[in-house]
Formats: sequence, C-alpha cells, structure tokens
Amino acid sequence: MSFDRIIRNDICISQPDKGFRFGLDSCILAWFASVKRKDALLEIGAGSGVVSVLLAKLKGVRKIISVELQEGLYSHLLETVELNGLKQVIAPIHADIRGYKPNVLIDFIIANPPYRKSKSGFISEDAAKRSARFDDDLSLEDIFAFAFKNLRFGGKLAFSGVAERLTDALAVSRKYNLEPKRLQLLYSSDRKGGKLFFLENVYGGKAGLKILPPLWPPDKNNPDETCPYNLILQGDWS
Repeated sequence: MSFDRIIRNDICISQPDKGFRFGLDSCILAWFASVKRKDALLEIGAGSGVVSVLLAKLKGVRKIISVELQEGLYSHLLETVELNGLKQVIAPIHADIRGYKPNVLIDFIIANPPYRKSKSGFISEDAAKRSARFDDDLSLEDIFAFAFKNLRFGGKLAFSGVAERLTDALAVSRKYNLEPKRLQLLYSSDRKGGKLFFLENVYGGKAGLKILPPLWPPDKNNPDETCPYNLILQGDWS
C-alpha cells in the first residue's frame, strides 16, 4: 500500500501499490460538484476515499456516506478516513448499491463510475482494475436507479464519464426524472477533442442545461500557463 498526499499536505490517501489507483479525474469531479456544506452526501463507488475526503476537506461537507463494493478498496477507504481524521464526517459502507438503501433521503449523490461498457477495449487481468474501468458491477442505469430511489426531490447527482458516453448519460437521465443541469468537458492535451465529461443532474429539475467553460491539462511546453486545471490542483475551491 502507499500513502499519497494530494493538493494539500493535510490530505493523504491510502491506496494499493499495484492495481487500481485514483486519477486526477476524481479531483476534478470533487471540484465540479456544486455540493453545499450542510448537504447529506453519498458517494457511490468511493474506492480509496479520495472524492469523499476532498469534499470534506476542501468544501467543508459535514455528512458523507461512502459506499464501496470491493473489499480491498474498502480497507483502503477505512485507512484513508482514519488518516485524515474524518471518522466523525465520513461513514464508510461496504455494500453493493444495487442492494443497499440509506436510512435517510440524500441531498447529493456523487459517483466516478467505471467508464467503459462491458468487454470493450483492453481487458486487464487485475480484478480491481476491471471493476473500476468496466460497468459489469456498476452501470449508468444502476447509478440513476439508485439516485431516483434515494435522492430527495430537488437533490442532485454529479458524475463523470468518457466523452463518447455522454449521449448514454443524457438518455438515461430523463428516464429517471434527473434533469441534466450542468455540463463541463475536459479536453485532451492538444485540445482537439473532449476526453471526459462531468455532468450534474437535479431530481425533478426543469429543463435547461448550462455548459461550463472547458478544462484542459497544463501545456508541458509552457508550465507557467494559467489554466483551469492548474487552478483546481492549487486547492482554492472557494
């Protein structure tokens, strides 16, 4: 296992040396979410806990349920919560959301789900990597069905995905009365095409989608360039 500090020195994440490790898309998703401090928040597929910890540390969310299915990642989630002194804020739950029901309605659900459809592209021999990348264990339909049952009316769902699956996300959104309200794209380093999307939906919301300014990685040939991606990693999320 490794202990990795991100964005600020007081944020430390426990994760495996080998197998699935979080990416910067998790940081962007946490930054993107328009969650409020008072919201009761639930993270689906919390992994090692990076999104939940960032929301607690950088956005001041005070009540978080972090649900993780994989036993190995769940053990890292427990360690991460302990390392960051957040046992009174984050409640880790070892469960499959397809059979789990929280005892209260949730204000905000966040998920960084597997990006790829089942059996598409390279299939890793590592079980944790397969589960994190392919939607056999957690599909978009699963996420929206869970949100539909457990969000309060007016509650929000924020999640990310690969750009080519944006139409899938938009199609399933209205099936579950979760209106798309905010969309942001992360572009590739050459800015020629969208790479990832970040989408926020409102349960029972009125039609009207706001498309936010694009994000892109820093230019390696010009490291001093000011870009939105750099601002996220500087940790000023106010």
